[in-house]
Amino acid sequence: MAENTPTVLEQAMPDWKHREVHQIRIPATDANVMDVVEQLTWNRVPVFRGILRMAGLGTRRYPADGRVLTALLSGPYTVLYRSPAELVIGGVVSLRQREIPALGDDAVSGFRSLRGPGLVKAAINFSVDGQTLSTETRVLPLGRRARLLFQLYWLVIRAGSGIIRRSWLRGVRAEIKAGA
Repeated sequence: MAENTPTVLEQAMPDWKHREVHQIRIPATDANVMDVVEQLTWNRVPVFRGILRMAGLGTRRYPADGRVLTALLSGPYTVLYRSPAELVIGGVVSLRQREIPALGDDAVSGFRSLRGPGLVKAAINFSVDGQTLSTETRVLPLGRRARLLFQLYWLVIRAGSGIIRRSWLRGVRAEIKAGA
């Protein structure tokens, strides 16, 4: 991506309270990398898989041949944007158990405009530029209670979150090297 050109993640979520960024060098073309990010299976990310199983106290199964992204999209996340150079996933959780409004025809704008106390918005991207694959996570809790509860949650999961993101990046690199 050209310098100073905003990523779609920046357009979808220009404001955030919590942020995490990781990157890795990867020997592949841009388009191939995004395909691998989407097709990556749990057998390439055993640490990630183990952390999720422990966090769920073994109640959820992650079959080795199942896709990582499919599991993520089975929860509150949806694909907001996909190109050969960037994949953006957004999710919203309501602490007030209210229904989340539909994002509309323009998912990026719809996601950006979601507001209201008690919502926690999270967006994750994978972007590739040359031989660097990066992932960025942005979280914006809206309202005092959401900020407080998410801050406590973030204190507990922050280290595991970083391990998961780095594991996913290493899994993509391993898959690309295996296919080379």
